Amino acid sequence: MAAELLRVPAKITTSRLAFGVFQLEPVEPRKCLPLQLRITLVAKADGALLCEPRALLLDSAASEAREREQQVILDLSNAAGDYNNQPVELRLEQLLEGVATPVPYKTMELKLQRPFGSDFDDF
Repeated sequence: MAAELLRVPAKITTSRLAFGVFQLEPVEPRKCLPLQLRITLVAKADGALLCEPRALLLDSAASEAREREQQVILDLSNAAGDYNNQPVELRLEQLLEGVATPVPYKTMELKLQRPFGSDFDDF
């Protein structure tokens, strides 16, 4: 099973990051198994977690491609304000049954570029 990121902005300018995750093929028994991901946003400088981790299960059996896209919204924490104008990393990690540590799946570097003032939420 494979997934692609859709509509990820190069810069984060609000307290919320929204994008899509597309499941490339339908789940089929014995051929294509579901994919379970954990999605986080971390500071490149020190690995600080900048949002509540989000679990996402890609398990659609739909043959129609548009039915296999899921919208993801990450709310940034107050700690994100300390990393303004710095690179951050969107991380997707695969959660495997029986394995305690998530396996790196995909990463994407973004820039946190917030205007003055803060409206980050605590998590």
